[in-house]
Amino acid sequence: MPMKNVDFGNSGGAAEASWSGLGTMQGPKAGNRTLGKVAGPLILACTFLIFVSASSIYLVVSSQTTSELVSHTLQVENKISAMMGAVRYAETGQRGYLLTGNRDYLDVYDTAVRSIEPAIADVRQATIDNPTQQSALTEIEPLVVRKFDELAETIRLYQAGEEVAALALVRTNVGRELMAEIRAATIHMADEERRLLLLRSLTSRTNNLWLLAVNLVGLALIIAVSGAAIVIVRRVAAKELARSEGRGDALQAAIRKHQKAE
Repeated sequence: MPMKNVDFGNSGGAAEASWSGLGTMQGPKAGNRTLGKVAGPLILACTFLIFVSASSIYLVVSSQTTSELVSHTLQVENKISAMMGAVRYAETGQRGYLLTGNRDYLDVYDTAVRSIEPAIADVRQATIDNPTQQSALTEIEPLVVRKFDELAETIRLYQAGEEVAALALVRTNVGRELMAEIRAATIHMADEERRLLLLRSLTSRTNNLWLLAVNLVGLALIIAVSGAAIVIVRRVAAKELARSEGRGDALQAAIRKHQKAE
């Protein structure tokens, strides 16, 4: 009888050791399975995050570049207006002086004469990357030179006491025709800048919409993947809990069986 008790004790110890060993062996395997199921969604989420971040950076840079181009186009329009304004002011000063002899008008003319060359240079520099505008400016510049020569000649004649000759030169309409050509060419340049402004504004709005769409889609995908990862973790945890409870029940049954045997 004592030998049987010893045998049962050894059997019970062996059973407990067996269950313990089984639990120890299954634990790491279960953990690896859990990690494997969760790793995929997490990697996918990180990939989407990287994609969204890269796309956002690209669109932000592109949008900033387009905004700068829009601003540049507006500046060019202002410079073209300033160039045309100098020509108009020169003509206004010339006519006022010829009609009244008031030197205040001559001051207006002189100011316009001093400003026309810098105005043309500003437009040329601002449109240096646009062959179309450079070509248009090349056509305008000699017209401006001829116009200012005509204005200067009428003023010279008037100051020399030849008022009739000065007014006769005005009545030839040479100056008016030159002014019409300059105005038409300038309007053409302004139209080109408005076309560029429309195109660049549209591109800017498109980039902003794409940026918003990428961010929203990326956010939705990340939320979806994160939700899927949470569901997987909960399911795996529930299964592992069930297995653990099953092993515990089996161990309790083995212990009770051993106790009854004793």
